[in-house]
Amino acid sequence: MEGIGKLCEDLGIDPQSDVRILVLLWRLGAVSVPGQISKEEFMTGMRAMGLSNLEGIRSALPSLDPGFLEHSKFKDFFHWVFQFSREGTNKTIEKEIVLEMLQIVLSGGMNRAPHLELFLEFMNAPITEKHKRITADQWDQFLHFETVTSSDMSNYDENGAWPILLDDFVEWFRTREREKK
Repeated sequence: MEGIGKLCEDLGIDPQSDVRILVLLWRLGAVSVPGQISKEEFMTGMRAMGLSNLEGIRSALPSLDPGFLEHSKFKDFFHWVFQFSREGTNKTIEKEIVLEMLQIVLSGGMNRAPHLELFLEFMNAPITEKHKRITADQWDQFLHFETVTSSDMSNYDENGAWPILLDDFVEWFRTREREKK
């Protein structure tokens, strides 16, 4: 992460909140080690993107907004974010990291996640103690859930093949809505 941190510093972007660094790393092909990019991946990716220096990356920053990605490309990027965020050989990610990454990746103008704020609230509720780590399937299915589920969740199919995490989220939401009435 030291090299990535230095790159962010040189570009004047905050890696804790600016999704463009993740899009850049994805486009450069950072896949060999979670949380890192090898020199070979970096150099190969720079050539593939037609970039040769820091100024080139800086000028490319506006095009790295994920809002420009079609849904299928965004889905690939979203999956990559999970893989990149893993620690070592773990196949799951701690809940706290997931919450941070969801905010970085899904916040913004595209409204790809209409339930994001509610989901973040749910994940911070005591009921989610059993969900301390999140799997790649849960991560990927959350994005799918966001694209097919209505704002009031009335079309959610409890008998569908959703992860238990999402079943719990919908149950929490519906209970909360009933209690408001």
